[in-house]
Amino acid sequence: MAEIEKEQILEEYPLPVTIEGTNIILNQLTKCICKIENEKGSATGFFCSINENLKVLITNNHVIDEQIILENSKMRVTLNDDKVFKIINLKNKKYYTDKNYYTTILEINPEKDNIDNYLELDTGIFEYNAIKPKSVYLLHYPRIDIYKQKAAVSYGIMKKAVDEYNIIHYCCTENGSSGAPILDISNNKLIGIHKESLKNKNYNRGTLLKCPINEYLQKYFNKENNNLILLTEENINNEINEINLALKIENKDINKNIYFLNRDNDKFNLEREYKDSISYYNRLLNESMEIFINNQKYINEKYFQPKNIGLYDIKLKFNLKINNMSYMFYDCSNLTNIDFSSFDTKNVTNMSYMFYNCVNLIKVNLSYFNKKNVVNMNSMFYECSNLIKVDL
Repeated sequence: MAEIEKEQILEEYPLPVTIEGTNIILNQLTKCICKIENEKGSATGFFCSINENLKVLITNNHVIDEQIILENSKMRVTLNDDKVFKIINLKNKKYYTDKNYYTTILEINPEKDNIDNYLELDTGIFEYNAIKPKSVYLLHYPRIDIYKQKAAVSYGIMKKAVDEYNIIHYCCTENGSSGAPILDISNNKLIGIHKESLKNKNYNRGTLLKCPINEYLQKYFNKENNNLILLTEENINNEINEINLALKIENKDINKNIYFLNRDNDKFNLEREYKDSISYYNRLLNESMEIFINNQKYINEKYFQPKNIGLYDIKLKFNLKINNMSYMFYDCSNLTNIDFSSFDTKNVTNMSYMFYNCVNLIKVNLSYFNKKNVVNMNSMFYECSNLIKVDL
């Protein structure tokens, strides 16, 4: 029975897990990866095409860190099983390196660096399926005698870990596999990067590349330059920084105004934090936010006068980066559901009292939140007496 199940799994691969199928992958893609050797040892790197104008070399942060880039003007990498080597110029290159993502991204000049082959980035949404995980493979230079320092392919499955950028994969790795690209076996496109083997576990960890690549793009390129914007969960369909709300209107609400963000000075005392919050959201409202009610743009900038009872779909669309979400939905007692899946929170530092007294709030989806810069979440759900689900 076990053998039958194994065969069924193997048949799902577009390229069979055979010597022939593996050779096809190696012949097509070996020129896209390289072996990196420096004082830290030997590891794997790969060349990636973000778009027509931007090519990069990617590897782990512990393989190439900022010190190596700043102290060296050139770096030698080996391709094609030690038969070819290239010299990568490091001087004046745009680079991004981060210990959380375990990733370093280094700009490549195709002509000067003489690099011709690149892996294609998968810009789609990664969907976790616990029943049928995604089939993937690694391209790498494991330092074990059986491969004699040659490029190798390891097959396995991949699934998402507890946050937006960590992934778990079950491809075999060895010393030298650090920095190996993780590719979707169904289309040979680049999904992530291997970062570490967990010796006390039976799996390895990696990073979804869309996260560090977005950070790299935002560090160096203006968002108005559309050909450099990556299509991801945060900006799918070009709807950047949106919050979707469900507003429950009852008979008692028909003859009064409903507000979406805290902008009524009577709701706050004179403490500085509250006053700053009022000023902040007034600026958001006047300069940078559009409100859509049941897909119709709402013109009145301050209050909404409901006409009928029932549920209203509200969309808040922002045109700037937000760093403070404290008291954002303070006393919004008509809210029943909030979805932040299209909202960028990586610059947010304060989420205190964010849903204070949202007494009818039933469901909140925070699974897309980037909370790495948040320092204050005090009383975030204070008095949310009907809240039954928070998706983290």
